[in-house]
Amino acid sequence: MKLIQIAILLSFLSILLSKRIHLNQEIQQCIREKCPEQLKLCYDDNACQLQLNKCRPKVDKPPKQGTKIKPFSNVLSCLKKNENSYNLIDCAYSNCEKTPQSQLYQYLLGNI
Repeated sequence: MKLIQIAILLSFLSILLSKRIHLNQEIQQCIREKCPEQLKLCYDDNACQLQLNKCRPKVDKPPKQGTKIKPFSNVLSCLKKNENSYNLIDCAYSNCEKTPQSQLYQYLLGNI
């Protein structure tokens, strides 16, 4: 019985993982197609890269439930400190709106 439960759990996890990989590929493709200028500006700007590095930890710590702060507003306020990083996130969020905001932030801040 436990072996069957483990097999079901493993198949469920593999389905979730494959969907997440597919989602990351969709996000990546969307950003590259819709925001090439913003990507280039951020890649070429050391200050933008540094700002993205500073903002990465904030994605993992969204505001606690019950606070009046909008989710990920701490990430957005961090990104606003550099024009190129803010423009990149703004472009990606505006053009790849099918993607939940949290996943977009996690992808951009984790992979650039």
